[in-house]
Amino acid sequence: MPVLSWAALGGRCRKCRTPISPQYPIVELVTAILFLLVVWLTPAGPLVFSRLLLVCILITLFGIDLEHQILPNPITLPGIVAGLLFSLIGPPGLRDALLGALLVGSLAVFGLEQLDNTFRSSEQIEDLIGLPTLGLVPAITGVSKRYGSPQDYVLDNPNSPFGESVRSLRTAMLLTSMGAPPKTVLLTSSIPSEGKTSMAMCLARVHARSGRRTLIIDCDVRRPRLHELAGVANQSGLTDVLLQHRELNEVVLLDERSGAYFVTAGAPVPDPAALLASERMRRLLKEVGSRFDLVIIDSPPVLSVSDARVLSQMTDKTVFLVHWGSTRRHDVMMGVKQLIEAGADVAGLVLSRVNVRKHARYGYRDSGYYYDDKYTKYYNQG
Repeated sequence: MPVLSWAALGGRCRKCRTPISPQYPIVELVTAILFLLVVWLTPAGPLVFSRLLLVCILITLFGIDLEHQILPNPITLPGIVAGLLFSLIGPPGLRDALLGALLVGSLAVFGLEQLDNTFRSSEQIEDLIGLPTLGLVPAITGVSKRYGSPQDYVLDNPNSPFGESVRSLRTAMLLTSMGAPPKTVLLTSSIPSEGKTSMAMCLARVHARSGRRTLIIDCDVRRPRLHELAGVANQSGLTDVLLQHRELNEVVLLDERSGAYFVTAGAPVPDPAALLASERMRRLLKEVGSRFDLVIIDSPPVLSVSDARVLSQMTDKTVFLVHWGSTRRHDVMMGVKQLIEAGADVAGLVLSRVNVRKHARYGYRDSGYYYDDKYTKYYNQG
């Protein structure tokens, strides 16, 4: 928790050397204004106001954050020493104003941090859930949106931070099994709109580009979306094969841009859970697992329906997506708990749609992955 910070322009993470700025700049700005206001109202306030303003600015250029081990820049050290000495030997009224302002600001920041009930770092996931974080995938915002959807962007900009994060996630996912890599992987989340389908498409395209036979199956029969991303009609697909209306070869389509194959959800059915839990589905996954190097299953959210829990019992690994700074921790923990109780082999979690600017501003140890200069230069090579 920041104890002394306003602009935090002089702080850098000890581990990755990433510049740190405050998590709640408004609160800390109000704290500084409160301190100066109290100083001005003291009898000797106008006489020393300019000196205190300079000292306050020097102090607040540095943020002391024990949790993230922030290092000061040498230029801010005189300001820190001057501020601490002044708080110890300065006039009693001014000293009390300084300490009171710092106390109010610290309590306000601590209270806001406690109200944040989402996941914003891999450390939080590993500490609270006890499972590894397979990767952090940044959101595509701003100028990047001009390049289209994530599944197109990952092909058009393979050396971008987004493209590299998808490749890193693919590598981490394949290394979760001892010996041979998993053949069937289920992608799911606790609630809708966490980026499962687009992430599944990105992973499939990246894996296919590496020369591997890759298949993605849309098992979200209730709310299918894979056909929209692929730009095809959802006329026949998985449900038609399970109902024996079509053969598997008739519904397997080719993604010409990447060489990956995909199967859409197919026609709606009255009881998707029963169909997905059938022996035909189990045999289908076994068949495609023998024909492809990797099969990615796009499933519904865990807390919405039971489909994901049923499918997780038939796949080698399960990857759980979490929307950065959005999904409540309770929902994530409940979703993972239900999967584990169902017998799923949960490989790990993925933080999706990470706001890299805010992530770096908060000072988490894994923020250097995107913002450190050496990583940025590496991405831009070639």
